[in-house]
Amino acid sequence: MQLTAEVRWFWLGTPPVDFEKWFWDPSPEYCRAGGGGERTDIYLLDPQQVELGIKMRKAPGDTEVKGLIQISRSPVSFTPKLSGNIELWCKWKTRAFQFSPHAGISIQKTRWIRKFSAEERPLREIALNEEEGPQVQMALPTTGCNAELTRIIDNEGKAWWSIGFEAFGALALVEHALRSAVDLMLERKPPQLPPGHNASYPKWLSENQFLKLKRSSG
Repeated sequence: MQLTAEVRWFWLGTPPVDFEKWFWDPSPEYCRAGGGGERTDIYLLDPQQVELGIKMRKAPGDTEVKGLIQISRSPVSFTPKLSGNIELWCKWKTRAFQFSPHAGISIQKTRWIRKFSAEERPLREIALNEEEGPQVQMALPTTGCNAELTRIIDNEGKAWWSIGFEAFGALALVEHALRSAVDLMLERKPPQLPPGHNASYPKWLSENQFLKLKRSSG
């Protein structure tokens, strides 16, 4: 089981070049973002609700079950035009449960990630490799936050992109870890962004795929 605090925004199209470069590139003060590999996640489609997410990788592996616990009353802002609700989720991984890919929605992702340890003050960034693991052998923090930039291709071939923050750790610590990571990334002066749609993956899928189902059934 893993407890997380999360906030995410979505846009149609591809990320602005200046923002993507800002997120990827290293500087004298910090490292290059990790990741950059492609993967396919298959989400079990349940357009009637947004509080449960079930997904599995296209390659054989774990199924992840994710349930919404609470929405924070105090939103967080990332750049002046981006504000969003922090959501508390709990995740479980299992190999005992699989579902047919035909019952799900296949989403292709190319993700870059920055990982921050919240076990010290100020937050410390961990240098990651292309597989999103640490560049040097080390024990990963039990409390911290990931900042993500993701290019997405939905099941209709449409391009999207997303920014997300996902903090992990104990219930009393995760929201503070997320806010601290947002503040740290703001200190790096990100380029301005247009307003984005604040949603979790289950909510984003419900909103977009349910419309598709209504069109096809009408």
